[in-house]
Amino acid sequence: GPERIRMADLLNDVIEDYKLHERATLGNAKIQLHNHLMPAFGKVRAAEFTTSHVTRYIAHRKREEAANATINRELAFLKRAFHLGAETDPPRVVRVPHIQLLPEHNVREGLLDVDGYRRLLEELPNYLKLLFVVAYHTGVRSGELKKIRIAQVDLAGKEIHISGRTTKAKEGHTLPIYGDMGPWMEMGIAERDAKFPQCPWLFFNEDGKQVGSFRKAWTSACKRAGVPALLFHDLRRSAVVNMDRAGVPRRVIMQITGHKTEVMFTRYRIVAAADLKQA
Repeated sequence: GPERIRMADLLNDVIEDYKLHERATLGNAKIQLHNHLMPAFGKVRAAEFTTSHVTRYIAHRKREEAANATINRELAFLKRAFHLGAETDPPRVVRVPHIQLLPEHNVREGLLDVDGYRRLLEELPNYLKLLFVVAYHTGVRSGELKKIRIAQVDLAGKEIHISGRTTKAKEGHTLPIYGDMGPWMEMGIAERDAKFPQCPWLFFNEDGKQVGSFRKAWTSACKRAGVPALLFHDLRRSAVVNMDRAGVPRRVIMQITGHKTEVMFTRYRIVAAADLKQA
């Protein structure tokens, strides 16, 4: 019965659940389990587990200088173990203890300056260059960009029309075509016309198919360009800062990036050293 169940059983069930649902974070989960959670909790009976176990664990991980965000991922795994145990039939645990997460201060500082932009543009494979240029200028999420069709591009009017269906915020908006975007889009569309006339997508790979996952190519290009920690999502922040400095009104920036609230201006308020000197 539930009184015999040990934490090791519950934790292993989470791994099985990850496998079943083909979770991308399975590898990370196994490492968390093996290195931290099993040694700390494996032998404890689930019925005897209390919040004091959690408090001691947090103190121990902090002594090891683990970041709050890291500890939170581990605590979330622990919560999942209890919830799964309670949901099985018959239940493997009688109660789910309350596990409070720590505050996270994880506003990323990743910002790509113009030199970094040029270096990365050189290093990226050809099929990702246009996607990168558009993301750097507009700050639109990669999932949204991938869905843009050539039919939505108005080169003469210097606009890209995004339909509401594809965006996270579900509202349509228009992207300006400015800076490097125009020439790069002309080249991309010309290449598509020559090689893949049937391809409807603005961003396509070497096979003329819609661009899919490009994490590996991105990571290795960033290393070669000397910006190893840069995430594609960081381009959002760069674009907001670039547009802000170029004097684009805030409500327009929000329409372009698809942000719903002004909070992101304070979240992204990264003041460059040059700006501080001027001030």
